Amino acid sequence: MVHLCPSLGRILVNLYRLESSLFIGGDTLLSKEGTTQGDPLAMVMYAVASIPLIHELSSISSVKQLWYADDATGMGTLNGLRSWWDRINELGKILWILAKCS
Repeated sequence: MVHLCPSLGRILVNLYRLESSLFIGGDTLLSKEGTTQGDPLAMVMYAVASIPLIHELSSISSVKQLWYADDATGMGTLNGLRSWWDRINELGKILWILAKCS
């Protein structure tokens, strides 16, 4: 994200570097993953972070992709969809590891 949109990347790193405190009754839970519900930057963060995944998956030309908000779908041949799904799973693991390391 920092490379695609440097100014937004800096803001999001500063906002989400540490755990968010969630207050439930008299208890406090620390949220270590995802965005805070109601954060106006959450959708922007999702959109910018999804771009590398969308571009990588577009190399499977037999599948047409549709991305909207936090949903994605693909249309194509059964073999193409299987390749697309397998690639999503591969990339998801890689991106998860990279996110944990940063």
